[in-house]
Amino acid sequence: MLDMRAHFGPGRAFVFDGIASTVEYALPSKPPSGGLPIRSREVLTADGSLVFCRLLTRYVMGEYEKDLSLSVPAILCLEKVYVHMATLKQSTEDSDVEKDISVSLRKDIAVSFFKVCCVNDPDSSQQALRCFQNFLHCTQVQSMSDKNWIDILAVLVSNKQPSTEFEASR
Repeated sequence: MLDMRAHFGPGRAFVFDGIASTVEYALPSKPPSGGLPIRSREVLTADGSLVFCRLLTRYVMGEYEKDLSLSVPAILCLEKVYVHMATLKQSTEDSDVEKDISVSLRKDIAVSFFKVCCVNDPDSSQQALRCFQNFLHCTQVQSMSDKNWIDILAVLVSNKQPSTEFEASR
């Protein structure tokens, strides 16, 4: 239902605001010094996180009428949701969480971060790079086969590279 509403211009920002508010409210916050997250509220479930990952990936990729206006805020939310899913997997040893994060979704997330890394805006590019690094850091190597990792690298390499004029992206 959220996906359908996001396809229409007036509802797109409304849906994104709802997702962003939920992410901010329902995910554990980190203490200023880093370390382990503090649970202050109800935590977003694995199923809810999976739905948000899919929707946020669509925002970043501009799948809603090629609208990229929310791509940078979407990567920040996407990173937080993905890290939360990885943390759920590690803390509960629930194999269902790992199964739900499909290889195609991981590819989409990686490409989403990479796409924003290639923009001309230095701040956006740096934020996307940090998100991409966190994505790689929290994804367990053994969660995918070597072939799937190579497939993700191939997709990134074959994707449009940043222009040589974009110094920050390079």
